[in-house]
Amino acid sequence: SQSLSVITVLDIHPLIKSSLANEQDLKNICTVLSDNSFANFSDALLLKNVYILPEDMPEDTPELKLKSVMSMAMRDIYFAVAKANPTLYVGVEVNETEMPKRAIYNIQQWFNGGFCDFVCVYDPYSTESDEISFMTYFEEWRTLLGLEGDIFCKLAYDKIGSNEDGWKQTDQILRQLKALDTLDVKGFTLDGWHDFLNDNTESRDVIKKYFSHLLTNSYILRELSVSKPTK
Repeated sequence: SQSLSVITVLDIHPLIKSSLANEQDLKNICTVLSDNSFANFSDALLLKNVYILPEDMPEDTPELKLKSVMSMAMRDIYFAVAKANPTLYVGVEVNETEMPKRAIYNIQQWFNGGFCDFVCVYDPYSTESDEISFMTYFEEWRTLLGLEGDIFCKLAYDKIGSNEDGWKQTDQILRQLKALDTLDVKGFTLDGWHDFLNDNTESRDVIKKYFSHLLTNSYILRELSVSKPTK
C-alpha cells in the first residue's frame, strides 16, 4: 500500500570546505544535523553529495584508511541526526554511475553497518530516453550497490515539459510510476517540490490518483496534442 512521507533533502556539499575527513567540516555538519528544527516535521532525511573525496589527504593514502575515515564520518552524522530525532530515517542519494568504486563501497558499508537506513537513486532519464532508459539506469544502480535493503527512486519532476527525450509529454511521471511498480522499489520522492506545487498539468493529479489507487492505463497519453486524458 502507498503512503505519503515528508523527506528533507540536505545538500552536504555547501557545508564542506575540504571533505568529510576534515574534523572541522564534520563538526559543522553534525551541528546542523543536531538542530531539531527540521527533524520535527520530517519523516526522513536524505543526504545529497555526501561523498566528497578527502582533498586534504595525500593521493597515495591507502584505500583502507580512506574507507575507515569515511565510515567514521557517516557514523558521526547518523548519531547527530539521532540526537535530533531518533525516529528519523537517514538516507543517502546516489546520482551518477561514474562514482568512484570506493564511494560505492562506502555506501554499502554505511548501509550494512546501520549508519544509513536507505539509498535513493536519482534517476534523471525518461522511459523513452534514447541515451539510457529510466528502468535500465535504475537497474544499473541496483546492481552496482548490490544491496538487499531499501532502495528508493528520486524522480526528476522538474524536467516535465522540457525538450529532453520523453519529458515533453506530461504523462512521463505516470509511465515512471508504472515502471517502479515492476522494479520492486520501496518508494519514491520528487525532485523539485516547488515545480510540483506550481504544476497546473495533469502530472500532479496523476500522483494524487496514484496514492488513491485510481490510476488506470487510460491516463497514459497516446498523442502529444492531448491536453487532458479521459477515463
